[in-house]
Formats: sequence, structure tokens, C-alpha cells
Amino acid sequence: MDQLRELRDQIDQIDRQMVALFEQRMSVVCRVAEFKREQGMPILQSDREKIVLEKAKSLLKNKDYEQVLESFMTHLMTPTRTSPAGGSPVYEKKTAPTPAGKKGWQTVWVCHLF
Repeated sequence: MDQLRELRDQIDQIDRQMVALFEQRMSVVCRVAEFKREQGMPILQSDREKIVLEKAKSLLKNKDYEQVLESFMTHLMTPTRTSPAGGSPVYEKKTAPTPAGKKGWQTVWVCHLF
């Protein structure tokens, strides 16, 4: 059972890393969408999604995972295609505490894709 617990601990650690990377990715996705909106570019570019999928598959060491990776990456990109605004981010103005060590509150803009 110790071995199983160790393996599950490894999965938990990887999941924490994946969640952090997901948040980073979504933050950049919002910035890309905002840039495209400002430039009058279409938000959804299917050809770019195909490039992302092919690039991800080319990075695989174990090609047995190719179909699973394609499904994973497709699901990862789904929120930007299915948001009510057609992929455009919606920014919400919020008030949040200032960073540690500073007094007061600050205004932040939060990007929502849903």
C-alpha cells in the first residue's frame, strides 16, 4: 500500500503542476483574445488550433498516447470556442487587496471566457 500511496502522491503533485500551468495558459489565452479583439481579428482561428495539435503531438515521446493527447489538447482549447461571446474574453472590474506588505485595495481586471 505504501507504493500505491507514493504513486498517488506523484499524481497529486503532477496535478498541482498541471493546474498551475492551466491557469498560466488561460491567462495568456485571455491576453491573445484581447489583442485580437483590439486589432479586429477573428478570435477563433481553426488553422492555429490544428498547428497547436500537431506541435503537441510532435513533442510526444510515447506515440501510443497520440490520440489521448489530441483529445486532451482539444478539450483544453474548448473553453475559448464555446464561450457566450464566441471566444471573446469578458473583463470584469474587481477590487482586491494590494500585494503583501502594502495597505489598501487595488482595482484588477479579471478575464472570463465563460
